[in-house]
Amino acid sequence: MDWIQIFKTGKHTDSQGVEREWTEKDLDTIVSQYKPTEHEAPVVIGHPTSDAPAYGWVEALKRDGTTLYAKLKQIVPEFLNAVKSGMYKKRSISLYPDLSLKHIGFLGAAPPAIKGLADVKFNADDKAVAIEFAAADADKKAQEERSKKYGISIIDGGSVTKPSKYESISDEDFADPVNYNYPIDKDYIHAALSYWGIPKNREAYSSKDQKVIRDRMIEGAKKYDVQLDPETWKFNQGGKDMELEGKVKDLESQNAKKDETIKVQTQQIAEFSEKVQKSEKELTDAKTALAKIESDKRHGEFVSFCDELVRAAKLTPAQKTFALDFMEISHKTGEYEFAESEGKTTKASVLDKFKAFLKLLPKQFEFKEVATSGQDTTEQSPEEIAEKAREFIKQQSEAGKDITYTAAVKHVMEGK
Repeated sequence: MDWIQIFKTGKHTDSQGVEREWTEKDLDTIVSQYKPTEHEAPVVIGHPTSDAPAYGWVEALKRDGTTLYAKLKQIVPEFLNAVKSGMYKKRSISLYPDLSLKHIGFLGAAPPAIKGLADVKFNADDKAVAIEFAAADADKKAQEERSKKYGISIIDGGSVTKPSKYESISDEDFADPVNYNYPIDKDYIHAALSYWGIPKNREAYSSKDQKVIRDRMIEGAKKYDVQLDPETWKFNQGGKDMELEGKVKDLESQNAKKDETIKVQTQQIAEFSEKVQKSEKELTDAKTALAKIESDKRHGEFVSFCDELVRAAKLTPAQKTFALDFMEISHKTGEYEFAESEGKTTKASVLDKFKAFLKLLPKQFEFKEVATSGQDTTEQSPEEIAEKAREFIKQQSEAGKDITYTAAVKHVMEGK
């Protein structure tokens, strides 16, 4: 089926008795909310609230001016014949609260006897409302008058009223002024000839209607000096093959759309790439911060370990600095194969081996004074001994003498 009118702007009263003014913006919302992949609206008879047979499905929606159109598919032949015979002159739509389409209901007659139709499941509590739509009596009457005047039948899906984009075109400048198809004024004549030249478009009309429209097409072509072959419907103007030129323009338009699509996609790729780069930088910064935390924590553990050895007199403060450096190197080295007895080897952590080695070191000095004859023995803290030892080394250096840290500690401990 071609596009059919299913709703219009204006004041309408729904099945709940609520009157509302419907605008073109509302119609646009209905169109944008329709997603067949999520909910394909069925074509039904009336407005059933429980399971009912589907006589077809809504393929797509569009708005043209003040009118909402639906393109139907998989229409049951018997139902289509019933519609064409005028058994269902009124149509209504059922909408969910978010203005998405639930179904299209045809009104005005008993359902045709058709076996084997699958039921559609409806929920009676889904809060959808139905709104009846039928062309205004005056509009229908005006269309019927045009049909008598021009000798062209009213076809299914034809426009009862003139579409807004053709508002400035007079009835006489339509090849089909009854259904407002094929405008043949100076702006649309080439498009009308091209579309009428497609066989399937002509098949929507009876042979009698085709002849009337054909003659009006020919008159329109003459009026605007278009050379037309009514048998093949090829035409040209001013020596130019308008059909070919039209195809070229169509291809140019398609290419322009493709270029625009590529431009949009390129922009999207650039934006995505920027986001990826930003994410990578954030990840790198996070890794760096984590590595810093782990390094600080590890260094603190190493310092604590060495401080224990200094307090145990197994390391001097000067040796502690070297020990810390080698502990960091050992950590970075990881595991290593160490030789054992009888030619065997074992893989172990270099850091653990080095720490075990440090623990095995003997005491290098005693952190107390040695009592001399007639003197009391006084305990000194390791910190005090270390500070006095450094001061003694400084004094000896200023006097031009070099002295080892061990000798300085001994000097302090002996109370010299």
